[in-house]
Amino acid sequence: MIKDITNIKIGTIWNDARGSSFKDTIESEPHLSADINLKSPITADLMVVKVKDGVIALLNELEVDIGFTCNKCNESFIKKIKIESFERQFHSHPLAKDEDSLEIFQISMKDLSIDLTEALRQEIILHFPMIPVCSEHCKGLCFKCKVNLNKKEHLKTCTYQDDSGKNTSTNSYKPFANLKELINKNNK
Repeated sequence: MIKDITNIKIGTIWNDARGSSFKDTIESEPHLSADINLKSPITADLMVVKVKDGVIALLNELEVDIGFTCNKCNESFIKKIKIESFERQFHSHPLAKDEDSLEIFQISMKDLSIDLTEALRQEIILHFPMIPVCSEHCKGLCFKCKVNLNKKEHLKTCTYQDDSGKNTSTNSYKPFANLKELINKNNK
């Protein structure tokens, strides 16, 4: 089992023929970056295959729990990120000047090792939800008192009344409630 993804030794296959490989499992809690709030270790099956001028690292069944803040209610929640499979090629030759250093991964030829940190960071971020919400049914915040509408204390604390004089503490804010009436009125 690999605990340190920053220094995965590939010396056992480096001097073998192309197609040589090794398999192992990863269970690591790396610091990927400030924008990824890890809540569990990263687990995955790793296979490293020697190819011409480098190796390919293939990760399968990657799972990790990530902490997010809901865009609607501003509460923290944890989402499991599952990635079925991804691969990255690590090169033994230096980068050409026109190659993007974030796209090309290098083998450390000094100690024949690879570092999966940046590859994992990129892949996990690609699987983030576009708009993180704690649940499909999240009601968000009261537009007036800013209390979380998913919690019962909102009913006790909010006394906001809309233009008709109705107390909205029992109803969530519905900005399009009268839209159908307005459309019908304009179509006449």
